[in-house]
Amino acid sequence: MTTIGKIDVFDETQESWETYVERVQHFFAANDVDDNHQVPTLLSLIGCKTYSLLKDLLLPEKPADKNFDEIVSTLQKHLNPKPLEIAERFRFYKRNQQEGESILSYIAELKKLTTHCNFGNNLEETLRDRLVCGLSNQQIQKRLLAESKLKFSKAIDIAVAMETATRDATEIHSKGREEKPPGLDKLTLNRPSNRSDSGPPSPVLCYRDWLHKLRLDWKTIKLLKSSDSSHRNPGTTTQEKLKNLLDTYAEVFEDKLGTFKSAKARITLKEGSQPQFRKARHVPYSLRPKVEEELKRLQSEGILSKVEWSDWATPIVPVPKQDGSVRICGDFKGTINPTLQAEQYSLPRIEDIFAHLAGDRPPPSLPSD
Repeated sequence: MTTIGKIDVFDETQESWETYVERVQHFFAANDVDDNHQVPTLLSLIGCKTYSLLKDLLLPEKPADKNFDEIVSTLQKHLNPKPLEIAERFRFYKRNQQEGESILSYIAELKKLTTHCNFGNNLEETLRDRLVCGLSNQQIQKRLLAESKLKFSKAIDIAVAMETATRDATEIHSKGREEKPPGLDKLTLNRPSNRSDSGPPSPVLCYRDWLHKLRLDWKTIKLLKSSDSSHRNPGTTTQEKLKNLLDTYAEVFEDKLGTFKSAKARITLKEGSQPQFRKARHVPYSLRPKVEEELKRLQSEGILSKVEWSDWATPIVPVPKQDGSVRICGDFKGTINPTLQAEQYSLPRIEDIFAHLAGDRPPPSLPSD
């Protein structure tokens, strides 16, 4: 016989026990599970974790000796004890519409909060009041307050219709509005009148009064090259200069290990310092292949050298990178760092700098170009 639907094991982080039981009952109805088979079917569906919990709760009795309602009630009392009515009502009355939350989503949350409030016959009236009081849109709120006989269903229709109209109007205006190009200012050109066409052309200088309002990068424009060789500008743009620089010194900017070998770094140890040897730390099994691969790469590129023994030893710290590889770091705080003879240089305080500059005149402003 083909089974209709599927019920996963119960997971209290995903749904309540009450909701799970409702889904199980629908499963029973869809597959014609009779009363004699409901208990074994339920015990097979709930999963090992929930079954073990049920066994502990029923000791010394066994789950198979109980009927369906007794099993449901036992787990309900443990997993979802009946909440305090006053606390549930407090949460309901404090719930306001959140920023970005639609009215329909807000109404759904209000209904969910009334589950254990026991409002009885006053449920719809209470939902209406909380909806009106909790709305974030004051225009919709005023519209609902103007209704003399307002029912919950009518309040929903009005609120949703106004919200939809506001959203649609905003989209229409935003699409129909011409966007102003960035950096463009207002510019008015008046066509000259009472002027003969045979007159002399206007001098170029007359445009200097408004050209600056266009906010164009005139340095780049002056260096634009024309397709006609006779109009080509011998100058080059900053981008071209940068490209030439990168091409000339390409090896400096390569994403590879540097080649400077003209000097060696030296470190000075404090007097009386003793070698420090720290044993290797445990590396997670999932990272070991990547750590070994990175160590081989560092050794092949000459960054690390393999030795048989050493008086000094620092544990490594593998740091996972975004591309899936690891970065090998050394934890030197317990080995060589405490023994270093570091040069100390105290930086001047800002007060000392100001005192030194007291009475000096500020430098002249530099041109922006």
